[in-house]
Amino acid sequence: MMATSHLKPQFVCLIDGKPWVYDLSKADVLVQSTTRSMIVMASFTDAGGVAWKATRIFRAMPGNTVNIQTSFVPDKPRELLHVPFVTLFPGAGSFGEHKSQALLAGVEYLVDEPSSDEKDVRGKNANRIMVDDYKLAFPLMAISYKQQWMSLSWDYNAFPATIFDSPDRQFKSGGHLFALWGPGMQDGRIENDFNAYEPLSVEAGKGISLDASLTVGIGDGSMAAPLANYIMRHPLPDVPKFEDGYQGALELLAHGWLDSSIHVGTEWRHAYVPGASHFAPKRAYDAVLLMDYIACKTKDAKLAARLRDCVAQTLPVFPRGDYGHSVSHDYENLYGFLYANFAENWLQVIEKQAIGQLDGLREDGSSKYVAPQPPARDYGSTHWTDHANGLTANRLLTAARYAMGSGNEEYRKKFLTVVDKVLDLYRGDVPRGAQTWEIPLHTPDILGSAYMLDLCTAAYGVSGDSKYLREAEYWALTGVPFVYLETPVPSFHKDGVYGTIAVLGSTGWVAPFWVGLPVQWCGLVYRNALYRYADILPNRGAADYWRKMAAGITITGLKFSWQGRDGDDPKKWGLLPDSFVLKTHGKGGPAINPGTVELYMAQAFGETPVVNKLMVRTGVFVHALGGITKHGDNGVELELWPSKETDVLVSGLDGKPADVKWQGKPINVKWVEKHRAFIVSLKGEGLLEW
Repeated sequence: MMATSHLKPQFVCLIDGKPWVYDLSKADVLVQSTTRSMIVMASFTDAGGVAWKATRIFRAMPGNTVNIQTSFVPDKPRELLHVPFVTLFPGAGSFGEHKSQALLAGVEYLVDEPSSDEKDVRGKNANRIMVDDYKLAFPLMAISYKQQWMSLSWDYNAFPATIFDSPDRQFKSGGHLFALWGPGMQDGRIENDFNAYEPLSVEAGKGISLDASLTVGIGDGSMAAPLANYIMRHPLPDVPKFEDGYQGALELLAHGWLDSSIHVGTEWRHAYVPGASHFAPKRAYDAVLLMDYIACKTKDAKLAARLRDCVAQTLPVFPRGDYGHSVSHDYENLYGFLYANFAENWLQVIEKQAIGQLDGLREDGSSKYVAPQPPARDYGSTHWTDHANGLTANRLLTAARYAMGSGNEEYRKKFLTVVDKVLDLYRGDVPRGAQTWEIPLHTPDILGSAYMLDLCTAAYGVSGDSKYLREAEYWALTGVPFVYLETPVPSFHKDGVYGTIAVLGSTGWVAPFWVGLPVQWCGLVYRNALYRYADILPNRGAADYWRKMAAGITITGLKFSWQGRDGDDPKKWGLLPDSFVLKTHGKGGPAINPGTVELYMAQAFGETPVVNKLMVRTGVFVHALGGITKHGDNGVELELWPSKETDVLVSGLDGKPADVKWQGKPINVKWVEKHRAFIVSLKGEGLLEW
């Protein structure tokens, strides 16, 4: 048994200005059943003489799911103060107040610990027992105990009050509390207050109803199985439309690079904050590459000329070989070296950094969080240990990229040994701890999902071992509860779907409180990881699912950006707000450079990618600027966007190929024996064979 229901649920309506409370267990009940459904009908008359029919219909659905439709219909108009659509006590009478994990999508992501605690946020925002609708990423609450799990989902647009308390401190049932009640936040309740301050009016013969679904299953004790079940039953929402399409997106981002306040001469800021100086301008080779991409792809000749002029003025500030500087989030500096025809130098430079990252971990595969000196905050103080998956995986990103960029067998073996330790240590964990410059180590974090997913993707790519695909699927799923798969405030506006919550907590435990406040740059890093994951997935249907989610996150990032109209600050034109206020369309600083959106933006429009790497076969990768399509086990079709020759890196070969052809003609390549890779400078489109 996974849960019990409330044995004496109360129904409350307003009669002559006073609440009338009725114990529904006293109603006359009639039960009808078929092989796949059961109808429970209750009748009662309130103190004002109004006759009520309460009906609950249970229908067996695919996927171990029971649909529960609950309705209350009066024969005359009435005003309601409390309607108990669903009240469940998971664990009551069985596994009790403990759990393996629990989830309220967008709000709580727990192991065996209390909900609404102060490990991640202190003060009134710690109370998350009944949150405003817009804070829910999608309608799902779930709990697991060992291998058993149970989830409750519902019709999001009915907007019931959602009650989530783990363990149950309201009814003291000895388990946990999952409930859906009316009125909801949009009708007559205030967040986290069980009182209804405005009655809900219902019509005679129509009443009020709610559809919900209860699902059970067997899993690994984590939230992976409930999440996988939910997304199987609920298709992704349509990807939003960007008003001006691909060309409009290019123009928007170009203005960010050229005309916003992040651009200072031949340097760029990571972000712009009016009146602040903590994002100083610096050399940024990613800006050069990303501006040139727009110049090559835009249909606006004047804009293209401006971009090329800026690139030409900026290139001389970079000494030979100095192409690793960037201002974008999650930028892989290999691509700058490809653009500059200096890929061999990248292999030499990055090797030492990658080995240093592997050697920097402790024997168990963790990376220690070191608290700064007081009076700076110790963000590890509310966590039960001194490490977390997001912190550790973030410190291995260069190591993962080098594993795919170099075919050095000794290094790859060492990399896989370290990844195995990391995955063993954090298997089945909640993603957390990736932003300890301002967020507690304990706090669930979408970047933890992204970084762990990247590790698994790299490990599968260099080994071909399917165990890494299973691990990758897990970490991809852990990021889903941070993504809005419903439009969060449809009564205000339609934007917000595919917005991404960064962390389920607060900066410095207090403010800003990030639940319900999308931070799209974090979601865009997760998007990047999803695209890289989708590219190595053998299951096309799964790959298409993750690409669609990634595209949605991209378009929403474009829509959230400052558009240069409607009163937008011209100094922020084309920049991405650090946060987006869903109810007001407010955009919170800092204003972030366009590279974070642009890096994998083209994929959302089906256009030529800016940067790309493709696993041709196990251990063999092609890295290039533009499109890459597999052509057998020893060839790729390339669609290179730069107007000049740029490097293409092919890594992981058994030995130097005897014959390499480009567009059907033999060409010379640079073979780098230590890295089992060859480098060739190419331009345009064609077939590269080896």
